[in-house]
Amino acid sequence: MIKACRACVKACGDRHRQRRVHAEDAAKASKTRPPRYWTAAALALHLRANKVDDRTVARFSRTTGAALVAACDGDGVEADAVGALMDARGVPPGFRERRAVRAAFDQVLALHRAHCKKLADRKGRPVNEWTAEQLLQQVREEFGGGLLDARTATKVTTAFERAGVTGADLATAAEPEAVLRDLGLNSIKSEALHQVADACRAWLDQAPRYGIALHQARMRRLRRTESRLDQEHSKAVGAARAKLRKLTAAAATPLKELYDHLDYAFALGVAPDDADAAAARRRAEELRAAASGRVDAPMPDGALRRFVQFAKRPELAADYHFANRAQQELPETAALERECPHLAARVDAAIAAEVAAVGADTFREVSAQATAFFAGVYESIFATVAESERDAKARYDAAVRSFPGAATPIRQRATRVVPLLVDAAAAAPAFDAAVGALVAAATAAGRRVERKRPPLKSASRIVEKCALQPEAPRDTSRVCDVVRDMIICDTLEDLTDLLRRLEESKEVTVVRVKDRINHPPPSKWRDVMVNLVLRADRTQHVCELQLCHRKMLTGREGLDGHALYNRQRCADELLEKLGGVTSPGGDDQAHVAAFLFDAGAPLSGASAPTADDEALALQLAAEDQYQLAVSSRQSAQLAASFEGEGSSAGPLVPPTSAAEEEAMVERALAESWRDAA
Repeated sequence: MIKACRACVKACGDRHRQRRVHAEDAAKASKTRPPRYWTAAALALHLRANKVDDRTVARFSRTTGAALVAACDGDGVEADAVGALMDARGVPPGFRERRAVRAAFDQVLALHRAHCKKLADRKGRPVNEWTAEQLLQQVREEFGGGLLDARTATKVTTAFERAGVTGADLATAAEPEAVLRDLGLNSIKSEALHQVADACRAWLDQAPRYGIALHQARMRRLRRTESRLDQEHSKAVGAARAKLRKLTAAAATPLKELYDHLDYAFALGVAPDDADAAAARRRAEELRAAASGRVDAPMPDGALRRFVQFAKRPELAADYHFANRAQQELPETAALERECPHLAARVDAAIAAEVAAVGADTFREVSAQATAFFAGVYESIFATVAESERDAKARYDAAVRSFPGAATPIRQRATRVVPLLVDAAAAAPAFDAAVGALVAAATAAGRRVERKRPPLKSASRIVEKCALQPEAPRDTSRVCDVVRDMIICDTLEDLTDLLRRLEESKEVTVVRVKDRINHPPPSKWRDVMVNLVLRADRTQHVCELQLCHRKMLTGREGLDGHALYNRQRCADELLEKLGGVTSPGGDDQAHVAAFLFDAGAPLSGASAPTADDEALALQLAAEDQYQLAVSSRQSAQLAASFEGEGSSAGPLVPPTSAAEEEAMVERALAESWRDAA
């Protein structure tokens, strides 16, 4: 029994010694090759040869030569890559074995670099002097770079490596095909075999044999592939159009499903003006409008009722909506690049048709009727403010004179819609933080201010505004209110304090101030419009900050005139496009209306937004800036006629109480409605 156990132990020991000998032999054989082909055992054998103890060698038991070369040599590796590798394998810092490990790895890397230099030296020598390793490297570089498919390239490389073909073997052969036959490569496709043979001829400076035939074969294959892809694409486009027609004709179509199929059709290359796509877009806009529950406010009789702005016309509403929807995909710009040029072309056609069908007198009539609706109310309110805050008004006048005036030219760097929106989206977070800090500092100092936070200006409004410019209808460099905000001040003293803080700010630079308190537009709306840039913004995108008196907004919220604003703005811009009048250079009350709607403020005087107000906010988020363009002479006549007709609001005497002030505003609103009608 004891003898049997001893024999078993001896047999196990013999097998263990044999395995160790075989492993050492394999490791020694591996070390005869370049370092990147070393196995983990070969690397361990090298570490032991450099007197690294077994415990440290065990930390690198799974590290091969290829892993060592990849981690410590080549582009992009850190300066002390060997030290980083030792840290990753858990070799303690300051451990005496680190010096031995570093010396061993440096030897391996030196061998690798010498091998790489030897391979690179082949390019300056004739092919018949290439070693087997140099020829193999040439094969790897030539066929592993995409000339052949991956499977064929691997098969060719393996054949050259196993046979150990040298450059002399290739140069002395009758033709490269003979070498390839000896390597057993006849089984690969004839086209691939011809490519390998011609590549060998190029190394030997011989003329290619199959060049024209290979080119013709590639062209035939490409034509077949393109034909198949065209057929598949046409089939997919046909199916997408059929689905759009089905969804458009359905009585009850989910809006999201219609959106998804439209996006798929656009991804296939269907243009927005395609008949099926255009019908589906109109249907999507109808469903969206119905879901919003929006009801237009009634217009006074006359030109205002007859005239409709472009964004509300059935033939254009869908194009406006899809341009704004594309804006939601920022920073992705593919949809915007598709929708903005399409909308611009549609708006250009609408402008040409409108100008041909309607004269400038109609646009003037629309503008005059809308101006009469607002001017008396705003004049009455501001007269109260000016009288009750006379000293603060004087301090405001002194403060505003230190800023660049309204005539100061400012420009954005972007001259197209999409780059302008990209710059705006990048600048918006910093602008929001700067305005938030400004309001917080003013509030901490006892100032009664609050801010509105509207979204970015809509893509559709930017396109429309540029299209209606008398000059350079595609130039967006003058659109300086894409990133915007409003601060509402209880008093002129609070407003003046904000101007002082902006002037002293180290975060922003004020580039222009429009003093519309002293120089109001014809509607008599009063506020201060500040254009500024963030000093840390590399694009120097121009942003806009409106400073507004709360009493002006109180009167504004009582005028449910959002639809009227948009109609007047469109008429005024058409008039300016015709050159029939010079713009007074100031934006009007619709600019403020957009801020209120975007921020969710009610327009009907209620304490919270109504359902109609919330639905209208969606529309005005896409139509927010308003250019009033009527002559100063006509505006003076309108204001004089309003005051001369015996306004029930009475003389402009400042109220003595809040109730009296509210009653005066209500009288002014009633008078405005009566005169506008």
